[in-house]
Amino acid sequence: MTGKRKKIPIITAAIVVAALSVTACFFFLCGADKTKTIVQENEYIDLDVERDEETKGMFGYTAAFPWYSGTVRARALSTELYDDVTQVPGLSDDELSYLQSQSRESESGKSFMLVCMELENISAVLSDPRRSGDEPADVFLINFFSPVLFDEHGRDTAHPIGECVYFDRHEPFDALKENHNKGYFRVGEKSFQQGASLAFQLGFYLDEKISQGDSVVLKIGVSDQMKYGIQLTPKRK
Repeated sequence: MTGKRKKIPIITAAIVVAALSVTACFFFLCGADKTKTIVQENEYIDLDVERDEETKGMFGYTAAFPWYSGTVRARALSTELYDDVTQVPGLSDDELSYLQSQSRESESGKSFMLVCMELENISAVLSDPRRSGDEPADVFLINFFSPVLFDEHGRDTAHPIGECVYFDRHEPFDALKENHNKGYFRVGEKSFQQGASLAFQLGFYLDEKISQGDSVVLKIGVSDQMKYGIQLTPKRK
């Protein structure tokens, strides 16, 4: 009996080690750490479809970039805060009318955030090359950015605080109106081929009041996951 009892701790320890190994493997496969890649304003961030897929884990921790494959390099150059969209300089009457139509009457007077951006196509293939020749070419939509507020502990609030409503490089309104403004955020593939750069402005109505110094990160990707982002430095105008 004594000899048998001495084996119990050894067996228990083996079970614990095995359980820990399985747990560690499970967390690795699931991407449980959910590592965020966040750079500062004016710093570059590389957005690679294959890398995003490789690190998504079993539960799909992915940014879901809106191009087929390869890398796009992004940078936020500046961020400006306005108490109202009517204060943004240089907007045409058509532009202002469109932006005001994107805010419900109950939301009038919302703060407006303007972000100057830069994208460079390093190696990205924008649309699926397997599509047939008679299918319409996929378009590259630029509204895959959304601002997220971080708390004082550096944790994101898990939901965007604003919606992207403005893109200064859109097609003329006369052309857009024929399609009910459906292609407002569209960028033609020919203008963003590999090696090309695109400088533009994006505008957001903000659901929450933010002040200069608040920690606002521009989330990148069309999924709900905060995996890649740019720490903005909002300056009130």
